[in-house]
Amino acid sequence: MPSTSVVLATASYDSLIRFWEAPTGMCLRQISFAESQVNRMAISPDKLWLAAAGNPHVRIFDIANAKSTAPVSSYDGHKGNVTAVGYRRDGQWLYSGSEDGTIQIWDMRSGRIANYHVPVPAPVNSVALHPDQLHVYCVDQDGRLQVWDLMAAKCMTEIVVDKESAARAVSVSNDGEYCAVSTSKGECHVFALERAPSHAATPTTTATTSTTATASTSTSAAAPPDHSKRSGEFPMLVTTIKAHDSHILQTLFSPDSQYLATTSADRNVKLWAVNREFQQHKNLQGHQRWVWDCAFSADSAYLITGSSDASARLWDLSNGETLKQYSCGNKAVSCVALNDCN
Repeated sequence: MPSTSVVLATASYDSLIRFWEAPTGMCLRQISFAESQVNRMAISPDKLWLAAAGNPHVRIFDIANAKSTAPVSSYDGHKGNVTAVGYRRDGQWLYSGSEDGTIQIWDMRSGRIANYHVPVPAPVNSVALHPDQLHVYCVDQDGRLQVWDLMAAKCMTEIVVDKESAARAVSVSNDGEYCAVSTSKGECHVFALERAPSHAATPTTTATTSTTATASTSTSAAAPPDHSKRSGEFPMLVTTIKAHDSHILQTLFSPDSQYLATTSADRNVKLWAVNREFQQHKNLQGHQRWVWDCAFSADSAYLITGSSDASARLWDLSNGETLKQYSCGNKAVSCVALNDCN
């Protein structure tokens, strides 16, 4: 992985966010986040800002200014643990999901909620933005997947993935073809994101199309657009993978949409080949405790993982070997973030 213009960060239960020189494993900078644990982090597309999701705030830190240790802004609209955070592709807004049962969209220019306050029936565990930038996918503690249309401000699809298990993580492939939802049972459910024909009724899956749930907005929503021309709103289950022997903690498609990564409490990190019907491609072994998070490099050739064994690892996915191990004190690593885009 090239060393120039690489932003790599880890967060640990010792209340520290660390920035690393990826090739050498040298810690370049530390920021204190003493008020709570950091559940999730995201780096802005321009690599200027780091968003850290805690309890109950999202704090924004200046990446470029090495002397800056205090957050430059704080998003305080949630009332519970913030479990998901991410940027829109153009960096104009940020989304967050929380155990308070809401998803919020934040205007990066003003630092305020951008007219959206999305209600979810249960604590939100994970949120993913569809590559069309018009739909958000969220999963919750009751095992539910919802697809929200940001233009219409409505929940378009709701699927109970597993009535007996929490849905822990959701990811949407960059080509818009698949959505993956993982559960506390160690199962990963893969959905094809079909476009519904203009005459179609609700797809014949466990999904039910919501016509009543709406986001709270400060302006009246326009008439719903023609959804037959937009992808991502009608997930169709294609396979269920018995991926791990314990909870799946993170699920993520590679940027090239060729692989799906899952991390687990069973200490394993597994790669699944999309073009081989999600057969197992590699099992990355080395962590000694739960593996909480992962992040791909932009070229999909490398993977960063963070674990309760107080370390992060950089994996070469061509051979499944650890290239570098980052020692993060003596507390669990709760999340990682990587941006090495040119």
